[in-house]
Amino acid sequence: INVVPDLNHYQQGHKEGVRSYCKKTTAYQLGVKGGAYYQVCPPDLEPAFLQAYRVGQELFAITQQMDQVEQAISGYESSIDHLLDQKAEQQQSIVNAGSSSKERRVYLNEIDRIEDEIRRYEHDIRDAEHELDHLAQDYAKLQAEHQRMGY
Repeated sequence: INVVPDLNHYQQGHKEGVRSYCKKTTAYQLGVKGGAYYQVCPPDLEPAFLQAYRVGQELFAITQQMDQVEQAISGYESSIDHLLDQKAEQQQSIVNAGSSSKERRVYLNEIDRIEDEIRRYEHDIRDAEHELDHLAQDYAKLQAEHQRMGY
């Protein structure tokens, strides 16, 4: 195959492609998805592109916060599972026929400590769930505002 590159056609196609890319809708979606902008837009399109990009980034920032809170909740739940396993071990030690009354008191104290720690994690989970609810409300409000703005 004998293909001869045509620099003029290439440059014209690139120019058209860039102008097609540098639109508000593209910029907004790029921002919402957390994508990077590589300063490819021409000077006459860049201000509007950047404005839409930054508006989209607002939603992305809230999404990131929500992800962090969800990860924290997951971590708290894992910690509770681990503590419940520890509690079961302590309970098993109490019913062990070979444990003395002094050892049983130690096991009971450890169970009390574990239960306190579980309650703290449960409190942290409730707080995080409230924060997640607020973030979801913020996201919905911002998204509605963006729709009114034409995004």
